[in-house]
Amino acid sequence: MKLRGYIGILIFALLGGAGARAQVTIRNQSEYDVLRATPMETLYAHTTASLVFPGEYLYFSLYAINLQTYRLSSVSSMAYLQLVGEDGTIYARSKVRMRGGRGQGDLFIGTDFPSGAYKLVAYTNWMRNAGPGQVYAADITVLNPYQRNQEALLGEGTSDPFSPDPAPEPDIQVGEDGLMLETDSTRYAQRSWVTLNLRNFRGARGHGHYSLSVTRMPDLPVPPQSSAEDYAGNYTAMLRELPQGIGDRVAIPEQRGELIGGQLLDSAGPVPNAWLGISFPGESFQLKAALTDSTGWYFTYLNTPYNGRRWIARVLEPGSDAYKFSSFSPLEDPQSPGDYFHIRIDTSMREAILKRSIHNQVENSYYEIKPDTVVAQPAEDPFFPEIPDIYQLDEFTRFATLQETLLEIVRHVWIRRESDGGYTFWVRAPDDPDDTEYTTDPPLVTVDGLLVPDHNNLLGLDARQIRTIKVYREKRNFGPRDYQGVVVIETIGGDYPDTWSSPSGRIFRYEPPEAPKAYFRQGEGMPNIPDFRYQLLWEPRIEMDGSLREFRFRTSDVPGTYRIRLEGYTSYGKPVTLNTYIEVIEAD
Repeated sequence: MKLRGYIGILIFALLGGAGARAQVTIRNQSEYDVLRATPMETLYAHTTASLVFPGEYLYFSLYAINLQTYRLSSVSSMAYLQLVGEDGTIYARSKVRMRGGRGQGDLFIGTDFPSGAYKLVAYTNWMRNAGPGQVYAADITVLNPYQRNQEALLGEGTSDPFSPDPAPEPDIQVGEDGLMLETDSTRYAQRSWVTLNLRNFRGARGHGHYSLSVTRMPDLPVPPQSSAEDYAGNYTAMLRELPQGIGDRVAIPEQRGELIGGQLLDSAGPVPNAWLGISFPGESFQLKAALTDSTGWYFTYLNTPYNGRRWIARVLEPGSDAYKFSSFSPLEDPQSPGDYFHIRIDTSMREAILKRSIHNQVENSYYEIKPDTVVAQPAEDPFFPEIPDIYQLDEFTRFATLQETLLEIVRHVWIRRESDGGYTFWVRAPDDPDDTEYTTDPPLVTVDGLLVPDHNNLLGLDARQIRTIKVYREKRNFGPRDYQGVVVIETIGGDYPDTWSSPSGRIFRYEPPEAPKAYFRQGEGMPNIPDFRYQLLWEPRIEMDGSLREFRFRTSDVPGTYRIRLEGYTSYGKPVTLNTYIEVIEAD
């Protein structure tokens, strides 16, 4: 079995003993050997800018690096970013799903961000074992002209504007790895087409994973931007193997998906060995089960995309006591990013600041006709591959109660009163005759994606508000026991969790990972619409497996020098940084 498989089995076993901050204790030599063999990693973030104004997006492309091979890392499926102010305040957060060691996203800079120095920090849960030296940190400056207090930019710091390197001569444009950025000209009129070629002259040696940005160089001082080649110089100071030993606590690698969890307590303290059902409600809902450890902590993996904004934990077999729930996410973990880089502005820069602010306001006013588009994620049936029986209740005579609806419309499902006076749903097994009720296990029942273990709570549900009932009849295991089928109820409003409350459960806020986007590219149209783009092209994910990739984009109405910047890594793990420049000339 491959190492990745051993890690997955080990992590699954360790989750039963997970504790605070998504950590586990290494219990013996075999667990230590597997974790020790799991490579440590770091992240590199290619960002489109290091100076940002309110109303702008800071785009980023992430690379997870295996510090034993220097190739892309497959250890973590999630990464976390924070934009941290000099006072330690986290002004923006982002959760990114990693695929093949790559991820992408953006941070919007709001008008509430004060002017000053910031750090963009990026990390995975696994990286936290190695300390702050493993965490990626880049200097970012926010210049907010809409706030009166500019003291953070009026003190000591550089006031020199960015000065691009001279354009390379044609005979030295090819990088060490045989890659070259080539444009059809070096000077362009406003709103004209640019053809940009990424050429590879070295065959497989130039194949790799890259990102590409075309951004106007600011007329203002900016922090230096980290390149993939520069960042590789830090590798030798980073840890290649897990530093902890037997008996130590370690942060779990999120290899199978995003870790979701927290702690369960009652009046006596932590609740051990309790099974919880965890619901991710909505149209494309998910259900998970988790067992608390000796200290009441529970964790599970969310391993398929979920775009909802909440998750719900509830005890499957509650006692008489009221429970207290907490949650944990690596996204909330504060980081200590180190020293901050400062720039200094003065009155000579007033015109440049004013012009860029006006351009941003105009661009944002036309965002609806120049939007970035979210790449749709395919919906997954949580009970695939079984095909359910589906009942669209608008196609039948409506009944007032759910019990009548099941009796008159839905086949193979019924409600039975038990000896204790309570009521339970039942689903007939696929091989049982239609007139039998030999089932020994009740079904799972959900309403709008919320697991409802106590079926009595559904007797008062107004059946006239139900849109659809789906019935799955195959036996399933969930948590500590088997269930005969699943009954999925969808209401017309999809709002059943909005009014739900229980002393044995709690609703938590959820921040979904960044959805992949296709970024706006100006075409031939809209001649009467202002075009004040400073970011002409952003390609966060380029897979180079041939000799040529061609990109076409249009210049905007903003004249100036634009930097074309390629960052990434070859398939062999060598970092690549290429820069070239074009000039956009203002019309006479």
